[in-house]
Amino acid sequence: MILLASGLLLGQPPERLPLGPPSNLTMLDRLEAMSPEQRQRLLENLPPERRMRIEERLRKYESLTPEQRQRLREQFERFRQLPPERQQAVRQLFQRFSQLPEDRRRAVRRGVWELQMLGPARRAIRIGAPLVQKPL
Repeated sequence: MILLASGLLLGQPPERLPLGPPSNLTMLDRLEAMSPEQRQRLLENLPPERRMRIEERLRKYESLTPEQRQRLREQFERFRQLPPERQQAVRQLFQRFSQLPEDRRRAVRRGVWELQMLGPARRAIRIGAPLVQKPL
């Protein structure tokens, strides 16, 4: 899930609007709080490439269910609690993941999901196991 829409919140440092005093609100927080007219006016003033990127991320985010949105926000909040060097490492992993061919991304998502379903002890065993097993 986070890999699907994380560009909204995590693909790069949180984009912040240059409006008002500094805060911990992300651009997404501010855009969600705006009326559609306010949002449109703001987006019209952005450079075209940045505007397109933000609009695409917003479309992806708005297509999520409320439960998916909540989960994404919780994951982002955990990300924000990481030290800066860990945040950078996560960003780099996400960028590498984004560059994978689609079939490989599906396999990676499946593998991550399978690891999440394991208990901590079985997950530790699985992670320590060889990645490629030779046929007998």
